[in-house]
Amino acid sequence: MDRTAVITILRAHENEFRAAGKGFSRGGLDYFGRLDDLEHRLEELLGSEVDVVEEPVRRERFQNEIDKDRVIAF
Repeated sequence: MDRTAVITILRAHENEFRAAGKGFSRGGLDYFGRLDDLEHRLEELLGSEVDVVEEPVRRERFQNEIDKDRVIAF
């Protein structure tokens, strides 16, 4: 699945994600209560395994890759 298709699916479910919480906060994950709940829902929607990570990550190289590829869905 390409990036455009993923963004389209996420945007179609924007209300669901916004209703679930405010997303990520400095204190940790607010979305769906647990990180694996969010991963599970994304996997259902996208039909593929996903890995969700909280930022910032410890490894600078990994953070740089995240920053390079980041796309805001909504």
